[in-house]
Amino acid sequence: MTRIRITHGTAYHDAGPVTFGPHRVLMRPREGHELRIAGGRVEIEPSATIRWLREVEGNSAALLTCQ
Repeated sequence: MTRIRITHGTAYHDAGPVTFGPHRVLMRPREGHELRIAGGRVEIEPSATIRWLREVEGNSAALLTCQ
């Protein structure tokens, strides 16, 4: 099986103060018989609670809530 490592970074810079609400994030491809995810890591600043769920179409999604 071929292994692929994907690294991605996103940064947001705002001119003024902002407030945070829950964010729904799609970061993983849909797993199946041809694709298996061996591992993953998410780093968020400021810290957030991450709740993984599977949406109605079968995709993995994360719900991020800043603390």
